[in-house]
Amino acid sequence: MVRRLQLLSIVAPINNYDSSTGINRARVEQMEDRLKEDILLEAARWSNGGSMGASHTDSVKTSLQAYLELQTRKFLVDYERIPVTDEKSPKEHDFDTLVDRISRADLKT
Repeated sequence: MVRRLQLLSIVAPINNYDSSTGINRARVEQMEDRLKEDILLEAARWSNGGSMGASHTDSVKTSLQAYLELQTRKFLVDYERIPVTDEKSPKEHDFDTLVDRISRADLKT
């Protein structure tokens, strides 16, 4: 079963995050860092009787951390993030960034 999660506003937690104005990469990564912190705090809080023990906390990673780990293991992956929301279409420069990254990819990978 797949659950769709909705971001909530930190200012007004009962409201959904307003993504109609778009969101940038730094903000998404900041939210992921915060989510990771929350997960680790919950894991520490419930580790005695919970399903996530201290030995599993190092497996909690943000997208950026996962890609950096793969790169250190010599996997041929590259990380570029272009946040797009349901409410806001990508901008022209987003497509330019995507085309640039694809055009620089090694064809042997």
